[in-house]
Amino acid sequence: MYCRTRRRLFQILLLAIPASAWGGGTDSFINVRDYGALGNGVHIDSQDILNAVKANPNSTIRFAAGTYLINNASGYMAFSNFNGTLFFDPNAVLMCTAITRGCLELTGGSGARIVNVRIAYSSQPTTRGTEYAIHLFQTTDTIVDGAVVEMSPGAGILADQSTRPVVRWPMESISRTAKTRKLAIPPLTIRAMTGSPS
Repeated sequence: MYCRTRRRLFQILLLAIPASAWGGGTDSFINVRDYGALGNGVHIDSQDILNAVKANPNSTIRFAAGTYLINNASGYMAFSNFNGTLFFDPNAVLMCTAITRGCLELTGGSGARIVNVRIAYSSQPTTRGTEYAIHLFQTTDTIVDGAVVEMSPGAGILADQSTRPVVRWPMESISRTAKTRKLAIPPLTIRAMTGSPS
């Protein structure tokens, strides 16, 4: 009961904070559902999410509770030069359909934030590979504020050729086959970074 009350209070407080405080350039959230994403676990939402981000590269993009199917068979769902905030409500999940591929990529951009993201895969990969659930490529001052990655084909987050990436706890990795839940150590893999990480 205490945890549920605390979570609800957190939700209310988050909704009371203007979007501009989260790094977006506007005072309201852009809801991916306004661009056709359903978040029902059946409809492939990748293109709808890409359309929302492309139309609002400096805004706060909100993912309401639901399961958003991401078709990552040909690679990451990639956002280029995104400078806003991806804000995930509690119980919002990006469900990636290809279990051997990465899920979400930010390329370029400055000051982007990813808040409360939860990424899952449709089933457990049989082997671990080099794909990452979240790939930050040549970004500057990107912040990941809390992330849960379930059944990733590789490490949780890769910051590749990025400047001053920040990952704030909790960063959690979940394996369904082992039925374990643990903090991922290390949550962030860094390659050819400039500046100092936080």
